[in-house]
Amino acid sequence: MFGGKTREFLRRISIEEAFEKKVQLFKHPFDNRYSPGCVCSHDGVQKPAIVVASAVEIQQRLDPGARIIGISEVQFYDGAIVNLCYDLANTGKTVIAEGLFRDFRGELFSFAGDKDKPIKRNISDLIVIADLTVYLYPKCKHELEEGVFCEKEAPFIQRVFNGTKNPVPYDFDVVHPGAREYIPYCRQHYKFYPENRHLRL
Repeated sequence: MFGGKTREFLRRISIEEAFEKKVQLFKHPFDNRYSPGCVCSHDGVQKPAIVVASAVEIQQRLDPGARIIGISEVQFYDGAIVNLCYDLANTGKTVIAEGLFRDFRGELFSFAGDKDKPIKRNISDLIVIADLTVYLYPKCKHELEEGVFCEKEAPFIQRVFNGTKNPVPYDFDVVHPGAREYIPYCRQHYKFYPENRHLRL
């Protein structure tokens, strides 16, 4: 979402590699932008990654000698990723996971792999077991006048119909990798949905 999360993720991985620690990177096949076999930032930084679709597959592909486990776009996995990260951290490995906190509806991102499960977990289940959580936000892209943008910190992402500024309906699928369909907004310019879970409490 142009907030620099993938760039920061790769920067932290590079720091660990500089200390000659064995690293394994994993990415989900949903993230098919740029290079399919690499974790890539919007500005072209990239590193090779193992493409797997579930927490079980990550566990199956783990190298026992790896000390650093990097998981990109963690929200695409199933809720079992929470237990896997917890177990890996408790065995002394460093787990660096990056992903989205909110979906385009402004709600906590539910793990995509839990879509058809009776019990769904969301990103907060991972955050509460983390040693450290870093939040990165882009700048608000609301155009105040031609060529002049708001540029306040933008914690919300509006999904719009491609080529317009019209928000998609609330019930659109939240799993839709892309860039042009998403616009970062500050609270003032983000359009909340009447269906928002937190507004219905």
